[in-house]
Amino acid sequence: MRKSMTLFGENSFLITFENESGASVSVTNAGAALVSFIADGRDTVLGYGSASGYLASPSYQGELVGRYANRIAGARFSLNGKEYRLYENVKGASLHGGKLGFSHREWDISVISPDSVTFSLLSPDGDEGYPGELLIEVTYRFTEQNELFVTVTAEAKEDTVFNPVLHPYFNLNKNMQTSAAFHKLQVFANEFTPLSDTLVSDGTLLPVENTPYDFREPKIINECLVSDHPQIKAGGGLDINFLLSKGFEFGTAVKLFSEDGEMVLEISTDRPAVQVYSSNSLDEPNGKCGPLFKNQGIAIETQMLPNSVNIPSFPSTVLKKGEKYKSTTVYKLYKNISE
Repeated sequence: MRKSMTLFGENSFLITFENESGASVSVTNAGAALVSFIADGRDTVLGYGSASGYLASPSYQGELVGRYANRIAGARFSLNGKEYRLYENVKGASLHGGKLGFSHREWDISVISPDSVTFSLLSPDGDEGYPGELLIEVTYRFTEQNELFVTVTAEAKEDTVFNPVLHPYFNLNKNMQTSAAFHKLQVFANEFTPLSDTLVSDGTLLPVENTPYDFREPKIINECLVSDHPQIKAGGGLDINFLLSKGFEFGTAVKLFSEDGEMVLEISTDRPAVQVYSSNSLDEPNGKCGPLFKNQGIAIETQMLPNSVNIPSFPSTVLKKGEKYKSTTVYKLYKNISE
C-alpha cells in the first residue's frame, strides 16, 4: 500500500492510498469527504478539484453529513420532554444537519496509518440546535481487495440524536461526464418510506412490489426515472429511502453496475436503511472533471430511517450520554466477470 498527502486548500489536505493493483482512494479533511475511488482506470466518485468546493458544496459531494442526515419534519424534535428547534434549510424541514453541518467544516486529522486515516470533529452543545457536546470520528481504511471501510464513532456528553451519513455520488462509466441513469441498480429491500409533499417521511412503510422502487433484482435506473408514479414526480426522480431486508445485521445493501456492465460497486453496511438519489437537481459548473449535471451520479447513503426522531415506530436515533456509537459501511469495486 502506498500513501501520499498533499495540500488541497489553505488548511486542508488530500490523502491518497494506492494498493498493489493500482486502485486508489483519496479523501480530504474538508468535510471529511471521499474525493475519489479509482479502480481499473475509472474514477467512480463525483466531486471537486479543491477543498473550497467541498466546503461550499450545495450537493454534499462525498461528504460526511451530520449531526443528523436526511430531513427532520418541521425542523424540530423532542428529547427527554424538551423540544429542540433546528434551522429550516429546506421547505418544512431541516436537512443534513442544518445551515452549517459537519459536511461543510474542516475536520482535524487525528491518526494516519499506512492504509487508513481518521478525521475528528468536536461539535459543541447547541450546535445547529442539537443538544450535547459530541465528539465524532470517521476512519477511512483501504484494502488490497479494493474495499473501502468507512467507520464512524461518536460519544456525547449529554443525550442527543445522531444519524451520520457519507454522501458520495457514484458514476461507474469509463467517462464520468456521462449520465448514470443507465446504470443498473440492485437494492436488497422489500419496503420503502414514501414521501410527503415536503419530501419527509411520515412513518409509513410500503412494499416495493409493483412500484418503480422494486430493485430487488438489478434494473436500469432510467426505467424508474421515466415512471409517472406520483412518488417519482414528488421527488423529481429517484429520491427514496429503503428499509433493508437485513435489518441491523452487517450485510449487502446495494449493488450498482456500470452502463457497460464491466464495473460493479457493492455496498455493505450495518445500518438498516439506505437513501438512493439520482442527482435530480444537480447543476454546478465546477466539478473536478467538468460541470456537474442532472443524473450524472447516484448518491447512495447508508443510514437510519428518515425523520426517526419524530416517528416512535422507527428505530431510535437517540445517542445516550456516555454511550459509544459505531457504524461501518464498506464500498467494494470489482470487475463483473460475468460480462
